[in-house]
Amino acid sequence: MEREPVAWIESPLQLLGAAEWAHAHGTVIDVACRLTTQVPETAAELSARRAPLGDMLPYFGIPWRLLARHRHWIVGDGFSGQFRLAASVLRPDRVTFLDDGANTLALAEALTGRRPYARPGQTERGLTARFGPSALEHLRRRAHAGSVDLFTAFALGDERTAALGTLGVGVGAHGFGWLRDSAHSDRMRRAVGGDRLLLGSARPVDGHMPLPDYIAWVADEAAAEPVTYLPHRRETDEQLDLVSALPGVTVARLGLPVELVLAGAGRPLEVLSLTTSATTTLSLLLEGTGSVLREKDGIVRRTGEPFADELPGRTAPDETAAVGARELGGSGGAPTAAIDDAATAPADVVAVIPARGGSVGVPGKNLRRISGAPLVGRAVRSALDAGIDQVFVSTDDAEIAATAKTYGAAVIERPAEIAGSTASSESALLHALDALAAQGVRPRVLVFLQATSPFIDAEALRMAVAGVREGNADCAFSAVESYGFLWRRGEQGAEAVNHEVGYRPRRQDREPHFLETGAFYVLDVEGFLRARHRFFGRIEIVEVPERTAIEIDSEEQLEIARAMAPLIDRMRVRAGARRRSAHAIDA
Repeated sequence: MEREPVAWIESPLQLLGAAEWAHAHGTVIDVACRLTTQVPETAAELSARRAPLGDMLPYFGIPWRLLARHRHWIVGDGFSGQFRLAASVLRPDRVTFLDDGANTLALAEALTGRRPYARPGQTERGLTARFGPSALEHLRRRAHAGSVDLFTAFALGDERTAALGTLGVGVGAHGFGWLRDSAHSDRMRRAVGGDRLLLGSARPVDGHMPLPDYIAWVADEAAAEPVTYLPHRRETDEQLDLVSALPGVTVARLGLPVELVLAGAGRPLEVLSLTTSATTTLSLLLEGTGSVLREKDGIVRRTGEPFADELPGRTAPDETAAVGARELGGSGGAPTAAIDDAATAPADVVAVIPARGGSVGVPGKNLRRISGAPLVGRAVRSALDAGIDQVFVSTDDAEIAATAKTYGAAVIERPAEIAGSTASSESALLHALDALAAQGVRPRVLVFLQATSPFIDAEALRMAVAGVREGNADCAFSAVESYGFLWRRGEQGAEAVNHEVGYRPRRQDREPHFLETGAFYVLDVEGFLRARHRFFGRIEIVEVPERTAIEIDSEEQLEIARAMAPLIDRMRVRAGARRRSAHAIDA
């Protein structure tokens, strides 16, 4: 039985942490490397830079024999089911945890009992859940003996550090000292030739951001000034192909983590990203170079500043969805208390998306995901893409409310008496207008969007708004052209609806009919308040592509939409890129 430590890692960042631990302790350690994306390439690059690592042994599953020979494990993923099983069976004497992105903070809180011992955002089952209690019990026993440590580049904060200390868990901090001093290879210097870099993200892959919105963000940044794009290791080929096709974007496909690519760069860089734990690691790696990190939410941090979780007034990425979420009750209450105070700026055009929590045909329908985004989120983004002044979601459900806010909408609390399965959409719209009026917001145009339409055409919606706003219509709705022969069942058998039974004209000889898609209705507010119904006055049809006409009312329709989404969303992204290019040429 060997007393020397062995590292057990599953990701490139964990492998970098193992090198830093060995350097900090003046030793060389062997590493069991799970063969995941970028791990072999990272191991090869670290060997070329003479990292203080011995044998780097590839494995699948659990490296039982290697772990059984060592009593000190240096572990990358403290939440994994494989670690829990191995720790429960082999019961190591000492465990050191390395950084695993933002999960480091969650693991610290799980060890101290401040949160469940479960990976954030995932429902655990099977062996992962079964061996969680025994693994946690062993870790706490070893912690009381002073044999559990965290080795981290993240600022845990005084409260977490004190709680860990009370348990007996040691905290070792590092600033990537070895990696900063390592040589920046000529290959990387050539690949990352520019000084304006954009970090790729797996948010669309993980379902935290719609792919079209992500591509639009990259396109906007590149339109402002060309960027070198550094892919995330879990981006799909489809996502990278779309990014590569954008004007002003150069993709550097190095197959290495961004920390390794930029370590030792030695020059000022501008780094653009979505909120990510990589901005913490990079702020340490680029310290002293004069570099600037810019996150999408507008936060600008000089290198050397801490991760978002430690910045005053900011929220860690894991917790974003819970910001402002409160229990939405069914008491109704006065309209003045039913709307976000921060969302009552003057607005000429507002969108309201009714999204109640209950659903009979498709349980949890408004939160079901298509291409990674919940239906209510897709509706919010379509409204914002159409340039609508303010977007509100009317709901009785706290989770829908929190999700709507993360996509940029404000929330109107819907009373229970108009949130049941028999309540009309008009009742939610009228209640929303009352709530807005109580806050001094009196729009001229109301846009009624249905979250059950996953492919709302933003350009068609923009045209509909313009038509009502300019007085060309009192209401306008989305529809698809149809030349179908419709029938209905009657008492004496089938009856023709929109044609004569004895006359069968050719398509080109027929006038088209139009079928509502249910995606959007644009209403003049004064007329709607008088009619109290979505159709009144001069009604205009706004044609939308037939491919966007699906409406989710069954599990089968949901599956069809999911199958269609990659094609439809890709077409939407490319159409948006063409519009941006045309605008740039016109400018």
